[in-house]
Amino acid sequence: MKKKNSLIEFYRFIFSMNVVKGHGYFPYRGPLFAPARISVEFFFVLSGFFLVKSIDKYRKYPFWKGLFLLLWDKIRTLGIPLLVGIIFGTAYRCVVGVDNWWEFSIWGYLWYVHDMLVTFIAYYVLRRLIKGEKAFLIVTFGIFIVSSVLHAIPELFSWGWFRAFSAMSLGVLISYLPKIQIKRKWLLLIPLLLACGFALKCLLADFSFIEEEILDLVAYPMIIYFTFHFDVHVKALNYLGSLSFGLYAFQNVTRFMGALGYENAMVSFIIILTLTVFTDLLTRILRSGKKKVPLLCS
Repeated sequence: MKKKNSLIEFYRFIFSMNVVKGHGYFPYRGPLFAPARISVEFFFVLSGFFLVKSIDKYRKYPFWKGLFLLLWDKIRTLGIPLLVGIIFGTAYRCVVGVDNWWEFSIWGYLWYVHDMLVTFIAYYVLRRLIKGEKAFLIVTFGIFIVSSVLHAIPELFSWGWFRAFSAMSLGVLISYLPKIQIKRKWLLLIPLLLACGFALKCLLADFSFIEEEILDLVAYPMIIYFTFHFDVHVKALNYLGSLSFGLYAFQNVTRFMGALGYENAMVSFIIILTLTVFTDLLTRILRSGKKKVPLLCS
């Protein structure tokens, strides 16, 4: 099993914490840290970067079996936090009520997972239908342009599908860029640090519409592309990364608490963090148990 890039895991943790703060479930209420939406964009681009590799694992299977295995792999990876998040997302909707049946949503803050899965399905179909790599890239570029334009339309801005297709298509495109081969590899730190510095500026201070577009379309792709030129493996950072989705998913729990009339940022954060750490520990125990089963049976 290939080791995770610890820098990517660290990014995931930081952006997840920004989402928690952006939704108001963080004790700190000051001006530092940006709206939650700029973190979601990073996760979409990162998911797109791995999208083709994920799909290609299942192209050898019959169409429907491959699609099922792909979706099951994604859902299984998200694990317990996804299940708990959906349960409390459903409970929230039952408590607050809805005016129209199509407003009912079980996803809550996990809407991005739903839109990510929709994008995976669409690209799985395209990948099965389009045989040539060049043709696939041309279609992907077309999807990126069209979805970006549609996402920019004010009336469609809240539609996460266009947002997901735009950012994930961009991630797919940069995944095809070959690595830069140079003797002085440290020179690649320059564009990486510049992109990280710009992203940090946007996270910690006010930013304009133009700066946000630069962040989404330039800085995030640069950060992901250049980070994978370096093999960084630090257990502590990997652990922080393993907490990132839990921090995201368990906000549905505190959102439900808010619907019942209880809102306290400190308590909410403690609940989110406790559930995240506990489920991560439980997941590790379950996985270690599965690895030991063949040895016990041999």
